[in-house]
Parts: sequence; structure tokens; C-alpha cells
Amino acid sequence: SMSAADKDKRDKSHPSAILRSQCIVVVPNTRFHIIVTGGKGFAESVAGCRASVNGQTSEKGFLGVAIHLVSDGKWVLSKRRSSSGIKPETLSFTSDDLAAYVGQTVTVDVIDTCHGKWGWIYASSFLIQGTCPAAALGAEVQRAKDQLAAEKERADGLAETARAEQTRSANLMAQLTRLSEGEASDGQTDAAKTVALQARVAELEAMLAASELQAKKAQHAVEELQKQAAARNKDLATATDPGQVEELKDESQRIRELQAKLAQSERSCSSVKEAASRAADQLQEQALRMRELELRLGEGQGGLKSKKLVSRGTPTLIG
Repeated sequence: SMSAADKDKRDKSHPSAILRSQCIVVVPNTRFHIIVTGGKGFAESVAGCRASVNGQTSEKGFLGVAIHLVSDGKWVLSKRRSSSGIKPETLSFTSDDLAAYVGQTVTVDVIDTCHGKWGWIYASSFLIQGTCPAAALGAEVQRAKDQLAAEKERADGLAETARAEQTRSANLMAQLTRLSEGEASDGQTDAAKTVALQARVAELEAMLAASELQAKKAQHAVEELQKQAAARNKDLATATDPGQVEELKDESQRIRELQAKLAQSERSCSSVKEAASRAADQLQEQALRMRELELRLGEGQGGLKSKKLVSRGTPTLIG
């Protein structure tokens, strides 16, 4: 009781007390009106104090009504009578007073921590306007149910996605296996072809080097012969001895034959170059094909690993 039954004792020291309402969710139109009689008390406010009392009352205690914010366990608003007396007085908390706490849970506390003359308080009426606790609680429960249903739907969607990813990963594994088995033999064949082409290119390069060396030697010999032929032709133009003329003609014929051999050597060298070029092109095509095969195998394995990482986080649903 907030007032002693024995009027002679109620002003004396007594245990501190709180009369606390049920929890109330504040809405924009919430208002509280409490009619009290009794003392004014000594302390003007308990706002900011921890919403609990213990021990005996004091002469400097508080008599009045306070709003307790449940989330932090403190009184955030408080009011007391304007004066002590038997005449009833209404202590009101308007919607403006409560605006900062809309959506939060509070209780209305009648507090007695003071003794002395008029060291008591009596609450005769409570009027709470706005959403009642039961309706607010029902709305909270409905919001929680809606949130739970949305989370369950989201979890179901994630589970379905995970199953689809598992199926896709299995298909990728099967494709990778077929690709590895089907192209392993192709890879071996390609490797053998590459080795053979490399050997052929090396052989043609050696032939080309020999042909070029031979062509250089022949070119050098022809250049020497051409110099000699020019000198011979000059001699031939001025020669009068039939034997000397015949010898110069034979020399000119030998030069022409060497020139023909040089032309043939150059054609042979050109053929070797063309063959070497074709072999090099084939070798490059083969290398590109093998590189493409390696990339295909690498992409298949990499894709499969990434899908395994995705499916590793598959949620497990109960119920």
C-alpha cells in the first residue's frame, strides 16, 4: 500500500515502494492521467535514475509518478503534486511528453521513497488513453509472425537454390569427366603430332641452313666466274688466234652451266624455305589447339570448384 492504514504511523520511516503498471507500448496518441492525494515529497524528479528502490524511505525522498522505459531500466519522466494535501490532484503525461518514446515499452510507476510530514501518497485513479497493452502486444505478435513467415519463405528459396546448384554441380562433374576421358586420347595424339612436327621443323631448318650455305658458295663462285667471263669476253673480242677463241668459248659455256646450277640451287633453297614455313605454321596451329584444350579442361575444373564452394553453405531446414 502507498499509504499506511494507521495515520499516526504513515509519516514515519517505512520501506520504499513502487506501484508499477503493466507494460504499455507507446503510440502517438498515448496519454496517462493519475489522480493522487498526499504529500509533495522532497526530491523534484527521479528522471534519469534507475527504476528500482530498496531500503527505507528518507526525508529527502520522492513522492509522485514516473515513466519507466523498460529497454534501459530507467525512469525517463516524472511528476509530483504541486503541494501536499488531501485535495486530489491529477498528474498527466501528454502525447507530447511521450513523443520521444513512441514504439517503445514503458510502465507507469507510483513511487514512495520519502517520509516526514505528508510522507505518503495515495493513487485513486488511473486513466490510460491510446493503444491498450493487449492490442499492442497482439500487434507485436502479428509482426513477429509475419517476419517469421517471410524468413521461412526466404529460407525455402535459399534451399531450392542450393538444390539447383547441387544438381548443376553434378552435371558439371559429369561433363568434366566425359571431357577428360574423351580428350585424353586426343591430347596424347596431339602431343605425338606436336613432337613429330617439331622434329620435321628441325630437319627442314637444318636442310635450309645447308642449302643457304651451298647457295652462298655457289653465288661466290659465279661472281668470280662472271668477273673472269667479262675479262674473257673482252679477250675474245680482241683474240685472233683460233685456239684461243675456242678456249674462251669453252670457258663461257662453263660459266653458263654454273649459273644454271646456281639458279637450281636457289629454287631448291626456296622450296626448303616454303616447306619449313608450312611445318612451322602446322606446329603453331597444333600448339594453339593444345592450349585451347588445356583452357577447356581448366575452366571445367575451376567452374566445378566454385560451384562446390557455393553449395557448401546450403541451409538445413527443420520442420
